[in-house]
Amino acid sequence: MRFKKSIFGGLVMLPLAGLLSLTGNSGVMAAPQAPNDLTHNRTIIGDVMRVEYAYYFVKKKDGTEVRLHADNTTLMLGQLKAGDHVEAEVTEQNHVLRMRSLP
Repeated sequence: MRFKKSIFGGLVMLPLAGLLSLTGNSGVMAAPQAPNDLTHNRTIIGDVMRVEYAYYFVKKKDGTEVRLHADNTTLMLGQLKAGDHVEAEVTEQNHVLRMRSLP
């Protein structure tokens, strides 16, 4: 057991081994998916319907409209505006990694 001084001045025992056995693992946790992990990204092609702050509303070929979020980590290739035909590489959460205008 490990001891730690509490904010109340006394000692508090921290049973680390017991806590690990209750969780069912040996302390090894899976790493969270990185936002730029290319295994789950997808490409969206469509027309920009409107831009509101950091969100691009893109209408895909099948008629569905998706809201895509861009920020300072997004690689924007050119100045994109409503009416542009675009290709965007996005994460599962619709965060834009890269967006460019198509002819």
